Amino acid sequence: MTIIAIDPGFRDCGVAVFRDGKLVRCDHVKSKATGLVEAIQFSQTADAVMEFVADIVEGGHFDLAIEYPQQYANSPAPRESVQKLVGVIGALASRVQPTSGGLSVRVTTYKPREWKGQVPKEIMFDRILGRLDEDENKTLPNLSKTRLSHVYDAIGIGLHHLGRLKNVAANAETLPSSLG
Repeated sequence: MTIIAIDPGFRDCGVAVFRDGKLVRCDHVKSKATGLVEAIQFSQTADAVMEFVADIVEGGHFDLAIEYPQQYANSPAPRESVQKLVGVIGALASRVQPTSGGLSVRVTTYKPREWKGQVPKEIMFDRILGRLDEDENKTLPNLSKTRLSHVYDAIGIGLHHLGRLKNVAANAETLPSSLG
């Protein structure tokens, strides 16, 4: 079983690929195009992610685990930023069906509090790294701290999806595969 875990961004995403429960590939994937109108940028970002995983998932079955943003009452994040992430998630969901050869992809979304609770980033990153074995650690890219944080989030989402990260909250919401 292959799982693609994604920490979505408007122009870039953290992506982690797990095969048979083990992390096999991860990186910070950036869209080649920027400065586009939102709808086109959603597509370009989704295309960059699918290009990154194409050789791993082409024609095969895989699950998609994605962080789904939530607008909290006192959050400083503008609503527009959250809406852009939802647009990227929609574009990703629409791309996975043809890649898999049909409607066999299960898309599961996790709100941040569902997979990491309110644990501070530094503690969560240490927890994520502590769950990786020696071979999985070798897959970690050499990136700036900011970009690496998106990769760590993607890995954390994948570990949570696999049950390898302490379950900090209740069930995730699973979207029907007919979306997209």
